[in-house]
Amino acid sequence: MAINLMNLYGLNKPESTIVRQKIQPSTLRLDLDTVKTNWEQIKSESKDLVMISGEAQVTGKTVSQNDIDGLGDLKRTVNYSSDVFFQRDMPRTPSGDNGYIVGGVSFSKEELEKCRMVMKTAAENIGCGIGKGTDIDYKNYAQMGIATSCVKTFAKNNLTEEQAVVLNKAMEEYNQALIDFQNQTYEDVSYVDTPYANQADYYGKARVLSDGEIEVINKLKEEISRLTGRYMEPSRKGMVAGTPSATNEALIGKITDLFSDIDCDSVQDINAAAERYKDLVKPAYIAYGMNDEHGSLSKVLEADVEYFRNQVSNMLNVMKFHPINLSV
Repeated sequence: MAINLMNLYGLNKPESTIVRQKIQPSTLRLDLDTVKTNWEQIKSESKDLVMISGEAQVTGKTVSQNDIDGLGDLKRTVNYSSDVFFQRDMPRTPSGDNGYIVGGVSFSKEELEKCRMVMKTAAENIGCGIGKGTDIDYKNYAQMGIATSCVKTFAKNNLTEEQAVVLNKAMEEYNQALIDFQNQTYEDVSYVDTPYANQADYYGKARVLSDGEIEVINKLKEEISRLTGRYMEPSRKGMVAGTPSATNEALIGKITDLFSDIDCDSVQDINAAAERYKDLVKPAYIAYGMNDEHGSLSKVLEADVEYFRNQVSNMLNVMKFHPINLSV
């Protein structure tokens, strides 16, 4: 499997600015007449100014700032990665036609702004990631699938085939980054295979509680014992707690496939997928300890699918939004 290079931590960082080192007039000399005479050819070859200087070094006039400014700007093209669709700010370096190159494909400023609005909304509506929690539950895989479907619909209706490939790939990379983020957490924090047999088929990971968490639990137990007169066994170091992180790969695949190819404009499609989702995920929720003794399981399932409907609605609103140009 290809390595996913998208870094969730880097999406809110400002873009780095490339600063050209100041040229030292005392050490760098060039034949200005040669450079100016052949300037059009030099620009077409897109050579760096320092390289040009090195090729034309002679004993002659010292380069001044005015001389450099008079030579014009070198053409710069930045090929941005798919991170640009999710980053906080617009990229700083347009290509020559005032558009932007992303994944080797050209986007106009308006196209990129619209794509960024759609993609950032898609990411915001997935309930896991930085600042939301690292655990990915089955409902989160459904949300990833919905985001994938909505982005496909937008790309098909608004972009060229080449642009659509770049945008769809970016959504896939973002979803994979969420999974990688969770897996990295498993390595960095004290996660173990769950000791709870009833959960193992669907939620196979558990987290080892910290000393501080155990201390809080024991204080709570002491207070309950004081109020009820009933002794409670203190929790000991190494105690684990179940975590809502989906681990049944077969079920994950079914849920992801179910939502990754829905028609976001079809209420019938969405409702059918929602009902199928309830049937698929119900055994997992029961294994986690939910039941319908007081209707709680039904309420949780209905809350999930209501979120999905709102997610699709939010995406459609953004996909159909047309900004108004108020400039005079």
